Amino acid sequence: MAGRRILLAGLILWETLIVADGMKCLSEAGKAVDWYIVYKLPILRKSINPVMSQGLGFYYMDADSPSWKLSKVGIDGNVTNPVYNTLQQIYSSPKDDSYMYMMYNDQTPSSQSLNHGHTKGVVSFDIEGGFWLVHSTPRFPPNKTAGWAWPNSAMDYGQTFLCVSYPTAMIDKIGEQFLYTYPKIYDKVFPASFAAKWPAMNKILGGTQSHVNQLPWYHTMTLMSTAGHQFVSYAKFGKFMADLYDNLVAIDLHGDIMVESWQKGGEKENLPTNCSVTYKVYNVQNVTFPVGGVSFLETKDHSKWAVSVNKGGWTCIGGINRQRSQFHRAGGTVCFQHKQVWKSFRALVGKYAPCP
Repeated sequence: MAGRRILLAGLILWETLIVADGMKCLSEAGKAVDWYIVYKLPILRKSINPVMSQGLGFYYMDADSPSWKLSKVGIDGNVTNPVYNTLQQIYSSPKDDSYMYMMYNDQTPSSQSLNHGHTKGVVSFDIEGGFWLVHSTPRFPPNKTAGWAWPNSAMDYGQTFLCVSYPTAMIDKIGEQFLYTYPKIYDKVFPASFAAKWPAMNKILGGTQSHVNQLPWYHTMTLMSTAGHQFVSYAKFGKFMADLYDNLVAIDLHGDIMVESWQKGGEKENLPTNCSVTYKVYNVQNVTFPVGGVSFLETKDHSKWAVSVNKGGWTCIGGINRQRSQFHRAGGTVCFQHKQVWKSFRALVGKYAPCP
């Protein structure tokens, strides 16, 4: 089927847009794009902009325009909001067997799970294509039956979103990664016709959720987007018992990286910058957007991203932190090479913790 979403234009005008060739990531304008990135800002109390002072401001970039653009609207709205536009394809889809979706979050809209992976996202495909939205926002998104809403609990801190459009050939490859990240699934539709075609995803959605039960406790998968861009998914199961970034990502990328993640656990919980390994892993301490003059400390940020220091042009967006408690939690990140995106993220590092 063709994906659909409903866009509220102005105050009263509704326009229905049909997306050809399957479900896709949809831009601010409702246009199908190969990928996009959203960086939701934390509450900026000193800002005179009411959207930003409420913690609803966000920056945006996509495959067609890969540099930061400060949105004029809030992430909670349904006008020129790429996250709303993308998810509306699920919320507005009829109840039939022509598409599948799954919503997963270790902090669901109604509960919290410490037994599953520290990972958050949405996957949806029809028979022609789909998208994988990786994000860091607790209690988001609402179940399909509840409809679109931005949770009040998600205003205080910064959050990141990476949406990639994929052909149906990637469904089972994504499903294989979920065997390692072991997501907490709280809303899903997976028709029998999909189960027959995609057995790996059926292990996740078809009944009792499966997970990996033997070594190795990690897995790397290259995914090809609809437009042919390569994205590398890094996944670890809880028995990996080590930091994802130190012990997998930096090693596989063959270079030093800087990581921005939740660092409010105190000295016993937070992992320091690690310079004792072949490829150094630095903690970002301050995020500064050159466009718009926005700056905030990492203690106001719940996003999880990484960027290569000066080699390779890699950018990663995921859902797991650099903390000791994360050693025994499943989780992952998605990385890709793009010179302009790398420059944009590298420029965000206002300050980082150097080697001891």
